[in-house]
Amino acid sequence: MKYYVIENSDGDTFVTEYTKDELQQRMDEEDMICLDNVNVGETNYWGESCLIVKGEIVIPKIKLSL
Repeated sequence: MKYYVIENSDGDTFVTEYTKDELQQRMDEEDMICLDNVNVGETNYWGESCLIVKGEIVIPKIKLSL
């Protein structure tokens, strides 16, 4: 399972993929401020906060039926 950190810097939104160990290392090295309640979808209003999502990327496949 991967972790995706969504954060904003100078008006640009970035998504970075991490393994659990990589994310733990980053969190230990930096003072990450992560949101526990995202009530504003616009990342420009998050300030220095970030959002961590645990999951995987799924690419839908078209199923043809005859």
